[in-house]
Amino acid sequence: MQPVQSGIMLPSLQQWFVSQVFSWRAGASVVWSLILLPALFFGFTLIAGFYPIHLITWITDWLWQMLSLMTWFHLFLIGITTAVIASLNSSYYAVVPTFYRTRLLTIGSMLHGRKIAHALGHAFAAALITWLFMRGLPKEYHNLTSICLIEGVNKEILCLNERYFFVVLHALFVGAIYSVVYFKCGNNCISFPIIQQTKFFKVKSFIVPVFIASSISAARRLGYYYILYFLFGGYLKTLLLSALGVQHSDVISFSSLWGMLDLSLLVTTWASGTLVLCTWNLALHIFKVYVTEPFQFPVESSFHDDRNRCLHQALSATHPLVKYLGFLDLWMLSQQSPKRRREIFSLSQPGGHPHNWNYVQTECMTVIEHHVNKLTLFNESRSQSYGSDRASNYTTAGVYHHAAKDSLKCQLMSPASQGQGIPRAATPYRAKSASPGQAGKYDWPYRYYNSHGTLVTGSVPVYKTWLHYKVYQIVEDFRRRPAVAYFISDLPETKTLEILCETQLCVWSIEALSHLVAASYGEDEYGVVQKDLSGIVSSLLELQAALDKHVKVMAPLQRRPSRSSAGYVDGSQRLVVLCSALKSSIYRIVTTFHSNLGGLVLIPEHRRKLQLFCDYKE
Repeated sequence: MQPVQSGIMLPSLQQWFVSQVFSWRAGASVVWSLILLPALFFGFTLIAGFYPIHLITWITDWLWQMLSLMTWFHLFLIGITTAVIASLNSSYYAVVPTFYRTRLLTIGSMLHGRKIAHALGHAFAAALITWLFMRGLPKEYHNLTSICLIEGVNKEILCLNERYFFVVLHALFVGAIYSVVYFKCGNNCISFPIIQQTKFFKVKSFIVPVFIASSISAARRLGYYYILYFLFGGYLKTLLLSALGVQHSDVISFSSLWGMLDLSLLVTTWASGTLVLCTWNLALHIFKVYVTEPFQFPVESSFHDDRNRCLHQALSATHPLVKYLGFLDLWMLSQQSPKRRREIFSLSQPGGHPHNWNYVQTECMTVIEHHVNKLTLFNESRSQSYGSDRASNYTTAGVYHHAAKDSLKCQLMSPASQGQGIPRAATPYRAKSASPGQAGKYDWPYRYYNSHGTLVTGSVPVYKTWLHYKVYQIVEDFRRRPAVAYFISDLPETKTLEILCETQLCVWSIEALSHLVAASYGEDEYGVVQKDLSGIVSSLLELQAALDKHVKVMAPLQRRPSRSSAGYVDGSQRLVVLCSALKSSIYRIVTTFHSNLGGLVLIPEHRRKLQLFCDYKE
């Protein structure tokens, strides 16, 4: 909270953004999702009720269903459920993705309380949508129980409607799997498009792909569900029969091979699953379109209400979405808005200080230097670890064994151990007796290497050495088992993805700085940019050197076939985008200031690198 002169407390930038911007955008995305819902509902109802023998009856029933008030009431309830799910997902969004280094950590993250609640909520919501969807289908899908006759007695009893049970149980399965995939594949992460378009064209571009992807995903999950129902459906059905006190009908069981061949049930189940996935995926994509829409922050403001909503405060915000939108606004400003660029190049009155430029330049340089530091640390650790991988794999167990063996030997042969009554015949390792001149050689302190290979000194009893070595052996043997190593070994390129997870911010910072520097050649009346030109060029060249070294360090891994995973491809794409943006930005500055770059204060290494750009040889 920030006070103003009138004594009124202004909300912080984050509070204002959440209440005035984010809430309205999320609400608008939900509204547009509900507008598209009737077309999806009636379309899948038409597919699920397909009756090829009587086509006219099929079309007539579907048209009457569209005019039914009860159908529209069911559609209203589906809309409420969809709005609740969309609002729930909007609270789980993330701008920066989270990567887990091992499969065990990935599984453990799914057991978080919020994620379990998310999975349960989606499972029950999918079941509710499916139940409401089936109310518009033939009567055999309306209730969990049905009336059936006992042969020879003509007595009516309640029986389990397995069709209904099968479809609703599939909905629970689809909802739970959707929640798992939502976090596992990073569907909750927001990605900003490279090419900025209006919302209409963005939504239009993904409607058909979302429908196709949802249909394929529903068919794939339906195959897994059929296998699980064939294996375990009989047990679940028995439990339900005993709980409800109803009988099983004489109709063929769907947990048998013959019952699985029911084409009508297959189409209905697939249509219900596709409706759920398509509705939720459309709502998710529309939400991302609205949230990633550019927002224009004022460069500076003389109004009290807008003083804590300026561009430089958005660039330094702790809220990730506000920060990303601030850098997106700066990136667009640097290319498309000469009027706002002049505000950045202007001087404060009174005082004559370039505060706006200093704020922008400081935040962009902070992002660039942060990436340089991360890449430098990673390159150094990677080059050391890769060079010692073979030696480490060969000597880890052997060095530990001989170190423990040598420490036992030295301690048992020392005069102190002999004075404690330890017989020489009991020692497992023999050595020649020391001469008087070499007596100090065996009176060393106890030597012990821990699991990291670090030498630890101290007087520790012999049995502790042996015990620790045995525990180490057991743990290492357990870790080497393929089933265990599969879960605790590092996933491919996770560390690289952690470093490059904020590449978009760095790309925007680099391109915004380069465009502002290039524009300052003709628009900067006071020369506020020229004083920082040497530092900007040095930072860009340092990032270029760090990226070049990173590519060389990661080159051996690119030849390994096991690295061709989705995560590694994503890391490679991020790296390519960053390298391309950096190189084009340096060339943009070089092309603008080609004849004036000789006056820059640069170290010899950076000057040689810059000369390659000036000669267009990089």
